[in-house]
Amino acid sequence: MENISKGLSLKSKLLLYSLCISLIPIAVISSVYYVNAKSYKKKERLDSLTTIASFKKMHIESFIDAKKRRIVDFSSDGFIRDNLEIINQGDMQSNAVHRLNKHLKLNKKPLDTSIDEIMIVDLSGKIVASTCNTLMGRDISGHDAFSDVVNIDYADARVSRSFALPGLVSKCIFISAPLVSRSDVEKLGIIINAYDLDALGGIIANYTGMGETGEIIVGQKMEDKVLFLNPLRYASGTALSLSIPLDNPGVKYMKLALEGKSGTVIARDYRNASVVSAYQSIPQLNWGLIAKIDETEAFASLRIIGIIAFCTAGISSIIVIVAVYFFTMSISRPISRLKSAAGKFRSGNLKYRVEINRDDELGDLAESFNIMAHDLCEETDKLNKSLLRHEETNLQLKSANKARSGFLSSMSHELRTPLNGILGFADLLKGQYFGKLNDKQLEYVNQIDYSGTHLLDLINNLLDITKIDSGKVDLVFADIPIKQILKTSVNMMSKQYIIDGLIKRNRITMRINVDPKLDVVRADERKFKQIMLNLLSNAVKYSPNESEVLISAMKTGDLYTRFEVHDSGIGIEEDAIDSIFNEFYQVDRVRDEELGGTGIGLALTRRLVELHGGKIGVESVLGKGSTFWFTVPLAETCMKEPEGMNRNKLMIRNISEDKVVLAAEEVSND
Repeated sequence: MENISKGLSLKSKLLLYSLCISLIPIAVISSVYYVNAKSYKKKERLDSLTTIASFKKMHIESFIDAKKRRIVDFSSDGFIRDNLEIINQGDMQSNAVHRLNKHLKLNKKPLDTSIDEIMIVDLSGKIVASTCNTLMGRDISGHDAFSDVVNIDYADARVSRSFALPGLVSKCIFISAPLVSRSDVEKLGIIINAYDLDALGGIIANYTGMGETGEIIVGQKMEDKVLFLNPLRYASGTALSLSIPLDNPGVKYMKLALEGKSGTVIARDYRNASVVSAYQSIPQLNWGLIAKIDETEAFASLRIIGIIAFCTAGISSIIVIVAVYFFTMSISRPISRLKSAAGKFRSGNLKYRVEINRDDELGDLAESFNIMAHDLCEETDKLNKSLLRHEETNLQLKSANKARSGFLSSMSHELRTPLNGILGFADLLKGQYFGKLNDKQLEYVNQIDYSGTHLLDLINNLLDITKIDSGKVDLVFADIPIKQILKTSVNMMSKQYIIDGLIKRNRITMRINVDPKLDVVRADERKFKQIMLNLLSNAVKYSPNESEVLISAMKTGDLYTRFEVHDSGIGIEEDAIDSIFNEFYQVDRVRDEELGGTGIGLALTRRLVELHGGKIGVESVLGKGSTFWFTVPLAETCMKEPEGMNRNKLMIRNISEDKVVLAAEEVSND
């Protein structure tokens, strides 16, 4: 195929590709159209049947609810209750029965034309009053119209599962409600309204919107059969005249409806005909309802849709073939000229322009090509000039950064030399080797020692930040016992004058909590101690009296070890959290400086954590405390150092019992 394509002219290729591009979508679109139309039609029919089934279900439920309200209304009739109470007592019984029968016939039955008969039953199940004389005196205690209602509360009603009653010729729906005395204390009996089943059939027999083969079926489970409650469209007989075993495939989905389920399906009905059905449950009556229509009628329009899709695709294909031919002939030549111009432009001739001799879209394309070439030439010139400016700026920035680093490094060394001398002499004075000092003198000497140490820490931190920023830091990784290094860090807090004083004065306790699964951490020991000391000193500074600082270590997933330092101090405002790790940032400058803060401790801590390949953050609630956390990878994350890099090694020199001075010495890799 590739070899054939190489031998074709531009016109032939355009013709071939245009036909493929046009005809394939026509075929696909026609197929998709038919499939979608079929799917839509099926969904439309199923949705329509579902809507009809839901409407019929709602109509039936409304009918039954209305009849329940009617029987409850009858049960509240004081005349009925008074006379039934007289009948139950045996006093003037015949008169009370006569009055009650007359009241039911003249005042109650006319209120609802769908009522077939009304019966009043005493607590023994005997009919004591009725609109039908043949029912008088009958015992219906075994009928569920009595047994299901005799023990329910007043103002409630039940629908019978049976549709026949001895003495009644017609099949009825029996709805019952209890009768109680006017004091609502004593139960007197029940009242039963019998509604002709044909009243329900009138609701179901309306097949509007269901075509010529549509049908509504309502069924009820009777032992191991389905009893149809309405006359069927395709079966002779009246309501309740047809029942089918539950295991018959024709009533499979009626069985599902009787089990409380609902849905739509294409299946066989009781005639063994393929139908589209929607089935629903009527739970309050334990009935099932199916709305169905023959599949041949439901999808009769799909054949017409298929013919339309096929004809449309054929006509469209012919039109496309003719149009593509003329289109190819009209554009192949100017496309060839544009191709030639693009080749020259690609070869670097940005001054070349396409000759415009058309007024249609191809002419617009040629003009756009020329405009693009002109704009590209201008943008190329601007880009070259901008690159030159950026190169000059970068050189200036590199020079400025180098000068800053050199200045800070030089100044730190120049300042530390006399500062170490001051600290040494202050230490000698504190030791009182040349004579005893009074309390005031000792206070001043301690202040000199503290101020010098504070300044030395500031210089060391600045130098560390400068070295980290310039990439002149080398981490020496080792497996460090976690509990040991945390205890060492806590013990080293006593070497800091202000921090030790705060711990003792405020009675602050420190507690270490290490995950038993953790043993060692892979880190640079000196840098790790520096991280912990910075976080611990911050926690102590802002902790209230008699509070606790909690140091925790835990494993997070399979990649990191997480360390936390939690205090119950003053907390940090939400808008300050994002800036807390910036150089020289202080939330409250006066308060922080009184506590010995410099504003660079957390900035240095962040850089040291990031050098280890970890992250640092803080979670804080104002007035409740803060939790500073950082992570260290379980595997070693190291940086390659350039050859000839100088590294700072810290030497510890003991000057007195409780004073440690850190001195920096430049050590070359050579």
